Amino acid sequence: MNFLKTAILFLILCFGAGCAVTDITSEPPGADVWLNTRYLGQTPMKYKVKQEIGHMNKYKFTAILEGYQRQSKTYYESPTMNVIDVIPSKIHFKLLPLETNGKIEEGRESPDNNAEN
Repeated sequence: MNFLKTAILFLILCFGAGCAVTDITSEPPGADVWLNTRYLGQTPMKYKVKQEIGHMNKYKFTAILEGYQRQSKTYYESPTMNVIDVIPSKIHFKLLPLETNGKIEEGRESPDNNAEN
């Protein structure tokens, strides 16, 4: 019986895992985009978000552009929703300029290396 449960779980993980495709843009364009701690590239871009192993995953997108405040958008899975259900087809970041006395962020620094906005 345990073998059967393990086999079913394996099949669900291998074939049930999906992916979501999203267009990521920013205003202004050219922002570095991170998904959790993984660098994805610069806006505008299209990205295929793969289902993470497990359930109740968190997908945190962060946009960083020198001279602008970093911005994050986070999407959470639930017991009844997976990556396909929670990631929108378009993610847009409207970045705000830093104040003249503000700290300028480094463009490709991992978002987890600094405090969140």
